[in-house]
Amino acid sequence: MKMKWLNVLLCGYFFTIVEAAPAGAGPYIPTKGTFRVLAVFVQFRDDTWDHPCPSDAKKGWPAAKHAIPEWARGSKLLHPKKARRYSKGSLSDYFAVMSSGKFHFIGDVFPHLYLTPQPFAFYSQKEKRGRAYLTAKIIDWLDINGVDFSRYDNDDDGDVDFILFLFRHWKTELFTPGAGYQGISGFGFNKPIIKDGKKIIGIFPGSGTMQRGNYTLANCRSIVTHEISHFFFGSGHFSRIGSFGIHDGNAFCYAMSGYERELLDWITPREISPGKTVTLTDAITTNRYFKLKSGHGSEYFLIENRQRKSIFEKGDCVEGALPAQGLLIARIRPNVTKSSRITWVTADKTFTINDKGKAEDAFQNGATVLLEPSRAYFAQPASSATPPFQLKILRQKGTKLTIRVDTVKNETTH
Repeated sequence: MKMKWLNVLLCGYFFTIVEAAPAGAGPYIPTKGTFRVLAVFVQFRDDTWDHPCPSDAKKGWPAAKHAIPEWARGSKLLHPKKARRYSKGSLSDYFAVMSSGKFHFIGDVFPHLYLTPQPFAFYSQKEKRGRAYLTAKIIDWLDINGVDFSRYDNDDDGDVDFILFLFRHWKTELFTPGAGYQGISGFGFNKPIIKDGKKIIGIFPGSGTMQRGNYTLANCRSIVTHEISHFFFGSGHFSRIGSFGIHDGNAFCYAMSGYERELLDWITPREISPGKTVTLTDAITTNRYFKLKSGHGSEYFLIENRQRKSIFEKGDCVEGALPAQGLLIARIRPNVTKSSRITWVTADKTFTINDKGKAEDAFQNGATVLLEPSRAYFAQPASSATPPFQLKILRQKGTKLTIRVDTVKNETTH
């Protein structure tokens, strides 16, 4: 009888490659209930490179150890069963927190490292033994070593839902020459592999992802959460979200933005209207967000207080903490192209498509912000322009921010 293994998906920051992505926007996996996945750690035989921070066995994944990292053992990365509470900082904990307890991301880490039989150069795309070849070999190895792939067909539709191949390190030319990505959604093979009567699909949206650079738990979690965001939101990226969300692909990923959580029905922002005063607690740990409708079509502003109280915003030595602390305001335009759907209204007014985020982006106590509807986008004539809003941070007590929103009289957007 085969052992019971579950699992996870893959990661990537800087940017991600999504293969053969359909026009749909997802989600391609459930966003509610329990979702089991299988995580497999992989290292090339001749991989001797160590990330300078850290290379010790407890916090990092040293090259010379030739074993899965300590931070992935037991339930430190994934819990095997649904629970009320998960190991702090684990992937199971992450999605339980982000989903407000609606999505249980559980699974097992296969307990043995796959150390490649051949050195890195053997698996080059040039030699026609790239990731499709290597992934198929690992799948065969898992099958021989007792994995029951039917365990990962969560909806019993005949397909394996998710395998996460977590590589310690690879040179970018291995899988796509010249492409510098951390993760890729898909395994590279076009014809499904059948194991235990279930299809393992190699093209997105298929049976998982693969990623490199999993040197610490926070580093791995950043890439994993970005890769799974493609299965939530489809191909492409929200290209102006930076490190304040997970679906940008240009930055280290911490906690999800309010917009991403709202899209998945994991939080429900409260509507605020002009003339109201409200207090915002830390968004991630209390799920408190406010929505201000602009008056132009479906456009609105989403307001969140990010105070780095969550473990998921603290980072580690590979990447520091969330780059900004304070009030963040996102302009949401649901009907524009995906890359521009969310943009940050920042305190220093310099946030661009290439920004990852910085301390000056957040608004602090005493700040006054003019929020102007996007009249140009909605093609509204000047005579019907909606007056802008003025948001002011009245006071801060600890990590709580009290704000007031008013309509600006006798002005129009310009």
